Amino acid sequence: MNPVLYQWVWLKLHALANGCPNALGQLHTNARNKPKRARRHPSITTTLLGASYAAMM
Repeated sequence: MNPVLYQWVWLKLHALANGCPNALGQLHTNARNKPKRARRHPSITTTLLGASYAAMM
């Protein structure tokens, strides 16, 4: 599986879940800033890459 797919799923299910933006610009800002959290927390990236590797086996 593609590691980017796992990151997109993580974004939808965790980082952007239950968000109710008031405007399209706010949604754009959230969608841009939330992936930065994954970059600041290496455990998230490691988990996503591990899941991708496990799916290939």
